[in-house]
Amino acid sequence: MEDFKSELEILRAKEIELKKVFYKSFSSEDEFELFVEQNKNLISELKSIKSKIKEIEWHLKSDDEKKTHLKYLKDLKNKFKDENL
Repeated sequence: MEDFKSELEILRAKEIELKKVFYKSFSSEDEFELFVEQNKNLISELKSIKSKIKEIEWHLKSDDEKKTHLKYLKDLKNKFKDENL
């Protein structure tokens, strides 16, 4: 359990570091597109880190928290399904 917590802290710090680079201000859409083109690896790494964080957070949740979260997602899915009818 401690291994997961320490890995989670490391990943969160890395996520924050990458977001600082990613969310810099851009003066134009072209500048943003150029940034994305030049930093595909950074964006991919950020996505990977976020995915790992979610996996670890899920692992650290208690069974009751997992059930509550899954029920929430199911209710949300049904709500959207009902709205689209």
